[in-house]
Amino acid sequence: MTDVSDYLDRWSLTPDGPEVKTPRARVLPVRYKGAPAILKIASAASDENNASRALAHFAGRGAVRVLAGDDHALVLERAVPGTSLTDLVAAGHDDAATAVIAETMRALHHGEPPGDWPTVEDWADGFRRQRERGEHRLMPAALLDRAEGTFHALAASQGRRYLLHGDLHHDNILSDSHRGWLVVDPKGVVGETAYETAMSLGNPVRLHPFAADAGVMERRVAIYAERLGLDRRQVIGWAFAHLVLSTCWHIEDGDPEADIGKSLAAAEVARSLQP
Repeated sequence: MTDVSDYLDRWSLTPDGPEVKTPRARVLPVRYKGAPAILKIASAASDENNASRALAHFAGRGAVRVLAGDDHALVLERAVPGTSLTDLVAAGHDDAATAVIAETMRALHHGEPPGDWPTVEDWADGFRRQRERGEHRLMPAALLDRAEGTFHALAASQGRRYLLHGDLHHDNILSDSHRGWLVVDPKGVVGETAYETAMSLGNPVRLHPFAADAGVMERRVAIYAERLGLDRRQVIGWAFAHLVLSTCWHIEDGDPEADIGKSLAAAEVARSLQP
């Protein structure tokens, strides 16, 4: 990995805070041309190229802007103060947070998907991989079968497809005093808007079990249906299918059983709301 100082010199960046290391990147607050920015250097386990391409397509519409970059590092607009939407939920304003997510989707989802991107159908391969691993003690085979069937049925009947953020939950939406709420860290996947709602319905995970509550989920679904013109049954179906798929990913990644249980708890709530 190229040394941080090389990137600071290349793009004339000035450090502006402590570096944070994650499994996928090194993140350093900097100043770029006098403005607050973020230098993000990808690890071998990351694919910042996809994030860069997605942000380029969003072009600042509800998203941070890419200011400079190469195949391994990005200089990103920094949201200031940068508090996450999770803080709004923690303060007791979940309806307002859900409305922000809906309006963020409205801003992000535009035009035709650019270039070659994975589709939601590609992501569904996680069901097959889970089945091949054998039944997990927390994942009944019947639940996996039902979720996979729901996923494929919804995928086959999608409406207009866009480039989705792909990981649109509360911790990936940050406040900026000038531009409002802005997304960070897109994964990029092609699918319909209703699929994008699913990521948020089991979140914020760090406030668990808040989202794993039927009343909370029903209220959120109603807000999405009203603000985005979506069918309630479609939103709930995607939530159930995606939350089980997300659980498969947790198992695949070897995550703690506590994380697997949180994901399954939200999935079970979504299943209980299905007609």
